[in-house]
Amino acid sequence: MAKGRNVKSSEKETTNYHEKGKDYLIDSEIKAFLEASKKTRYPNRNYLLLLMMYRHDLRVSEAIA
Repeated sequence: MAKGRNVKSSEKETTNYHEKGKDYLIDSEIKAFLEASKKTRYPNRNYLLLLMMYRHDLRVSEAIA
């Protein structure tokens, strides 16, 4: 018997289901996220860093570089 995996697809889950589109935050979630960053130890730094990451579509690794 072959050691490959048996992939079964259905209408809900296709074989490339893991490649589906990304889920993005809506405006109200972003506002809540940014407001929560103001309650941290360094509120100005965290708020501006998260805002910059959101507006410029930066990954964490890109932001800390």
